[in-house]
Amino acid sequence: MQLSNTEAAVKVPATSANLGPGFDCMGLALDLSDRVRVRVLPTSKTHVVIKGYGQDTLPDDNNNLIVKVLRGALDLVGAPQVGLEMLCENNIPQSRGMGSSAAAITAGLVLARSLVADPDVFDKATVLRLATQIEGHPDNVAPAIYGGIVLSGMGKGPSAGEEAARADQDSPFAQFGSDELTAEEAPEINVTRSQMGAGFQGGFEGIADEESGSDSQAAAPSHGLISGGAAAEQIGLDPATMPETWIVDVRNNYPLTPTLFIPEFELSTHTSRSVLPEKVPHREAVANSANTAMLMYALTNRPDLLFSATRDYLHQDYRRSEMPQSLDLMYWLRSLGYPAVISGAGPSVMVLGKVSQACKMNAEKLGWKARSLPLNRQGAALIA
Repeated sequence: MQLSNTEAAVKVPATSANLGPGFDCMGLALDLSDRVRVRVLPTSKTHVVIKGYGQDTLPDDNNNLIVKVLRGALDLVGAPQVGLEMLCENNIPQSRGMGSSAAAITAGLVLARSLVADPDVFDKATVLRLATQIEGHPDNVAPAIYGGIVLSGMGKGPSAGEEAARADQDSPFAQFGSDELTAEEAPEINVTRSQMGAGFQGGFEGIADEESGSDSQAAAPSHGLISGGAAAEQIGLDPATMPETWIVDVRNNYPLTPTLFIPEFELSTHTSRSVLPEKVPHREAVANSANTAMLMYALTNRPDLLFSATRDYLHQDYRRSEMPQSLDLMYWLRSLGYPAVISGAGPSVMVLGKVSQACKMNAEKLGWKARSLPLNRQGAALIA
């Protein structure tokens, strides 16, 4: 596939994942965006200019994450590897639990979509699957792509119990075989996706246009992708093993302006995840499941339930050793009645709503920068 454009630009919002109990499956987009511009060069050189966060630390060559993702995506459609001149305006704090890596991954894929001759090969569903393949989970990349508040996950196939049941010839139901339901008998199952972000248009197979009034599944099969070359392998892109992903829009029906408390110190996602246990007590898993379900309802219509619904049992307390200041701040805020959570893998803390000016000032005395950030409901968007 050839390139049809020589320039492209995109903005991608910051995101906050987990929202308390929704570990690896819930996230929201914030009104704070990185902006990336790329221009194709007639040479083989790559030059990246970075302004803002990471300007002194991030790679300015082919090792830059956005460049690697962009080149990997070009590989997947057989497009030529060309020289690139890129300008990154980084407004999202790095390694603070605000989705900077998800923004970079999303930017690289959307830029590739804008450059190639057939942009429909990178429809939103495929962009989500590719981004999830790189990131490992969709909780940040889904809201970065679609905007708003998103519940997301990956298809894992049948459970161990289902597999065992299929293989159990002693089951009294084995005699009935595995007859499939006819098309008329099969239930219609749709994953609701309303208020779709319209940041980059066209070719969204499996995702309904909001004006059509229909719902549909988000994990449409990819088309036009081929086994990648060295650039795709380097970033971990492989069409044959792309995860099946699904998303559900959490329609927020009341004004919601989260408040972020951002520290000066950084914490890598890898370090933050490394302290999580392999197993948790069953009673805590049950409580966490109930709170996640309640959180969906609270975010939709019941802000009065947010405090109870944001209580987590799976990850936040286990991470105290790596960010004790964050846990101290979070529990101080909760003692004041605010629905405070660790933002993503930390170390930032987020309140699902506004806080008093006095609260902000007290936190800032101890080195925390407080920012009120409305929801971004558009997601990744091409810009002029």
